[in-house]
Amino acid sequence: MNLTIRKRLYILSIIPVLTIALGMMWFTYLQTNAYNQQQIDQTHTTMMAMKKAELKNYVQMARSAIEPLLKRNATLEEALPVLRE
Repeated sequence: MNLTIRKRLYILSIIPVLTIALGMMWFTYLQTNAYNQQQIDQTHTTMMAMKKAELKNYVQMARSAIEPLLKRNATLEEALPVLRE
């Protein structure tokens, strides 16, 4: 292979630039994946906390609806209209 000095200089100058560019791309790729996984975990945790709070509110609403019936030992016939609301 007969390379001129000019071609050799081009090759010697391009190889480090390409190596640095590929290294930066790989580093960015790894950091982006790590950040995405962190965001997914954080979103999952937040959503689960919100769903637990919502479920707790629904249970509290249901208890407050039937509490007067439990206190007076109401029959099923008396409780059904309240439960259907």
